[in-house]
Formats: sequence, C-alpha cells, structure tokens
Amino acid sequence: MTEPNKQQSESHVPFEGEALLLSGRMDEVQREQAAAKSRDGDYKAQQLKLQSRYTTLTALLVICSIFTGAIGLYQTGAAIRASEAAERSAKVASDSLDSNEDSFWKTWIEMKAQSRAMDRNANAAERGIARSKDALDASIEASRLDQRAWISLGFIGTNPETFHVGDKPYINVSLKNTGKTPAKHLSTLVVMTRIEKDEEPTFSYDGIEAVPYGVLPPGGNTFTSLDILKDKTTGERVALTAPLLNSLVSQGVLIVVHGKVSYEDIFTKHHWLTFCYALINLPGPATFISCRKHNDTGDGDPPN
Repeated sequence: MTEPNKQQSESHVPFEGEALLLSGRMDEVQREQAAAKSRDGDYKAQQLKLQSRYTTLTALLVICSIFTGAIGLYQTGAAIRASEAAERSAKVASDSLDSNEDSFWKTWIEMKAQSRAMDRNANAAERGIARSKDALDASIEASRLDQRAWISLGFIGTNPETFHVGDKPYINVSLKNTGKTPAKHLSTLVVMTRIEKDEEPTFSYDGIEAVPYGVLPPGGNTFTSLDILKDKTTGERVALTAPLLNSLVSQGVLIVVHGKVSYEDIFTKHHWLTFCYALINLPGPATFISCRKHNDTGDGDPPN
C-alpha cells in the first residue's frame, strides 16, 4: 500500500467510528428528547389537571361567593326590612305616646275642670247646708222664743191708791210668766227705797236674800208686798206721818221700787230681768213711771 492510500485508509477508519459515536449520541438525544417530551406531556397534563382543579375551585369559589352574596343580600334586605319595621313600630309607638300624652293632658285638664266644678258644687253645697242650718237654727230659735217662758212685770201699785196721814200704805209688785211653758228655778229680788229728788238709786242688793219661787207655770204670777213705812225693831207697818206725806207730795223724796229676777226655761236656757219704777202723782191716785235705768232683760246670768 502506497503512502497516500495508507493515509486515506487510516483517515477513513476514524470517520466511521465518529459516525457511530454520533449515531449513538443521536439516539441518546432522541431518547432524551422523547423522555423530555414525555415529561413535558406529563407536566402539561398535570398542569391541565391543576388548571382544571383551579378552574373548578374558582367556579366553586364564585358560586360560594354568589351564594354568600345572595345570603348577604337577603340578610341585608331582612335587616333593612327589620329596620323599616322597627322605624314603623317606633313611629307607631311615638304616635301612640304623643296620642297618650295628649290624651293624658286632656284627661288631666278635664279632671282639673271636674275638680274645680266639684269644689264649686261642694262649696255651694256647704253654703246651702250652712244656710239650711242657719234656717233650721233660726226656726228652732224662733220656736224656742215662741214656746219659752217669759217673765215680765205684771203689776205694780199701792194700797190704798190715795195716801192720807195715818194710812199704812204698801206697794204690791207682781211678776207674770207670759210665755207658753213654765219658768224654772225662778228667783226674785224686789227692793223699795226712798231717795232725794236729785239722787240716783244704787240698785244694790247686798244683804238681801232672793226669794225662790221654783216653777212658775204659763200665766202664773208672783206677788210681793213692800211696806212704805216699817218699824225697824218690830218690822210692823207704820202709819204715814204728815211730814213724810208732804215730802212725797212735793217730790222732795221719791219712793223707788226696783228688782232683779233670774229663771230658766224648759230648754235649759238662763234668762234675767231687771226693773225700776218711781212713785209719782201724789196726793192723787198713786202712779208709777219707769226709771231711766235698770229696765232690761237678757239671756245668761243677770248683771251684778
């Protein structure tokens, strides 16, 4: 073998080895590519599965969100309706409260008016009762006045009526019950006194005992005799002397008869009477005139 051929042969042998190496590498590359494709397919399949799951989960989330939103909207609507119902209830309550308040004040005003009317009626009734009581009391008092005992001076005179020297004159005093019922616990004080012309009687009853008569019926009388002249020692009636008669005629001396009477009527009311009379008109028939004082009557205890 020539040198070129030898060189050519030597250079060709390595080419085949390289081809074989390349072929093996290609197969390996192809296997790797196939494996890569397989892995890529598996990855893509997994990604598709994951994406499908994500899509499903997203759909579920959307559905849940929609459901939750629907529930929220329902709850919101329910809350709104409840709030509106509460507002309506509050308004009804407020209106009812206002109405009740108005009704309360109207009722209160009416009650006040009724109270004032009742007060007026009560006052009118009280006044009517008072007037009725006054009328009843007046009627009772009028009946008592009409039915009670009344003691008055029935008669006063002298015996004899005309005085002469030597006479033993005396004065008769009579008290009479002019009422319609008896006078009870009747007690009298009757006094005769001689005073100077310008002298006033003292109307004193000191040391003089009252004469009790007890009960004096209607129309009944009491009688008292008073001696014009009396012996202080014996108490006997004394004849009239000329000097005394002349003094009586000239009215230099006055004979005064006065008295005080107390009694009780059947209604247990106490009454009293005072009287005073002076003897005049001598030497003619004796006459008595009332004094300027001590002629009175009243209820209760007699004056001192």
